[in-house]
Amino acid sequence: MLKLEILNAAPLADIRYAALATKGKLSLQSPKDMERFAMEAVIAEHSVLAEARVRITDDNCRSDVVSHLVRHTKGHPRHYVQSKRPDWTGEPRPSSPSASRIYVSTWPADALLAMSHQRLCHLASKWTRAWAMNVKVALRELFGDTIKTDPAEFAWAMHYAMVPSCVYRGGCPEGKRTCGYWKRMQEEYKDMSLAERMVFYSFKGGASESIQQIPTDDV
Repeated sequence: MLKLEILNAAPLADIRYAALATKGKLSLQSPKDMERFAMEAVIAEHSVLAEARVRITDDNCRSDVVSHLVRHTKGHPRHYVQSKRPDWTGEPRPSSPSASRIYVSTWPADALLAMSHQRLCHLASKWTRAWAMNVKVALRELFGDTIKTDPAEFAWAMHYAMVPSCVYRGGCPEGKRTCGYWKRMQEEYKDMSLAERMVFYSFKGGASESIQQIPTDDV
């Protein structure tokens, strides 16, 4: 089961605190317009975004998915993975890519977004893409759509901002290896701002699945 936690009590206040420090000011108050500030922060992806941190615990993560996730180093996420050592586990070393392992990770917000741009692409492994989509949906479901608090607005902005690289960039960066998603959808995305593309993708552009509909084990 995948569990997601925002480690900051007030992530937007922490991001704003760091941003104001660069301007010679200090304030721990949350921004007045939290929804607008949150979207601007995740779109700008300035270094202060790293002040917000997300912990993800998955007690049933596929081994092949773990091997993909630990490659992510941008933004310095930390990965903690259940050992395969027989002398520790008391069991033979698993060789199946679908073997379950405990995976715990802590992600600065900018690192989590960078991971999503790669792993939500349809060229990614279907199991790793499903895992990334589960994280995106978990952010949406963390507070629901009625609570207007600092961490809730941060979670919703992160949910919107977790998009494939083509949606983020406004075009596919894979060249001839393209999965075809951008080509199919580019008329829909035409003339949209980045924020509009993020919201459209999250509700109509291919990311509207319920967390229960996404596969988590082998078939």
